[in-house]
Amino acid sequence: MQLAADGKQFSTNVMNVINVINECGDVEMCRELLFRTESAEADEVRNLTESIASRTRPNFHISKFSHFHIHSSRSLFQLVPTCTTYKIRSLTSSPILPWPKNSPSMENQFIKPARILMAIALIVFGVQHFIYRDFLPKLEPLPAGVPGRTALAYIFGSIIILSALGIATGIMDRLAAVVIATICLTSVVFFHLPLLANNLHDPDKWACICEELAIGSTILVLAGMLPGKTEDKNAKVVRAGQIFFSITLIIFGIQHFMYAEFIATLIPGWIPFHIFWAYFVGVVFFSVAASIIFKRKTQLALTLLAAMFLFWVVFLHIPRVIDKPDNMDGWTSAAVALAMCAGSLVVARSVPGEQVTVHALQRQSFH
Repeated sequence: MQLAADGKQFSTNVMNVINVINECGDVEMCRELLFRTESAEADEVRNLTESIASRTRPNFHISKFSHFHIHSSRSLFQLVPTCTTYKIRSLTSSPILPWPKNSPSMENQFIKPARILMAIALIVFGVQHFIYRDFLPKLEPLPAGVPGRTALAYIFGSIIILSALGIATGIMDRLAAVVIATICLTSVVFFHLPLLANNLHDPDKWACICEELAIGSTILVLAGMLPGKTEDKNAKVVRAGQIFFSITLIIFGIQHFMYAEFIATLIPGWIPFHIFWAYFVGVVFFSVAASIIFKRKTQLALTLLAAMFLFWVVFLHIPRVIDKPDNMDGWTSAAVALAMCAGSLVVARSVPGEQVTVHALQRQSFH
């Protein structure tokens, strides 16, 4: 569909207004920007948008729109503040204009601590390959007798460390995340599943496969959130990772109820009511999984889950590592808990919060 130049310019301006609303939520700045849309050049409005975004450190996911309606540069839009959202209301009917694939709104801003925490956990995994000259039994249960096992352990350790640095620094981060997710999911399919099939009643085998799947799925979410060639495929990858992660949480929850007495023995002595906390954590896992699946209060639920994992790292795993520094499983368990903390933050970041969307704006139109 052919549109006049002024229509294209105005649509660019309005899209930038929506971006600013989503990213910084500053009413006055957005109002100032909106008032310039009738007369200003698109580049001027875009520059102002970038200036605002750089000062506010946006922390909200930007929705992706497939289409949005606009008539011409003379269309009237109003910015109306409400309790927690901002609405742009159109007074005119309009044809359809595709949303640009390279729109700034598609750029993802991440919680940097999540990247760093995940990188630290991955580096611990990688370094262990060199210290023990072998694969990690809990995460990479390779069959005995694999030729060149030590050399392969060094290679995989190096790949994991380099990928961790990429995730932390943002250098080739999408490739790094894809590599780690591939390693984790491949391990689940070719190593963990056969072991589990022969040991269905072994809770340790269930825990190991779920830990590997949880780490792999959250890094898959990270890979899907990073800029790619096709945003629609990215969204599907992100949702698949979210669902896989929720499945692992359900299994963790079931284990907390099935083996509550054993789990209670893992809780530090200075914390009272051990059995209660074993069941309570199981309920937390179920609740967060349901929150992810049904998309209800997901950011809050996952943030609290991340805080719980971080609590475990600080007060449960680190003291054990200090007490027994030569214990490989202690280091692995600490790194797994740290990766779960980081992964929970990543998945939380992948869920859109309160945002302005064009379809919502159309429903809010008034006469």
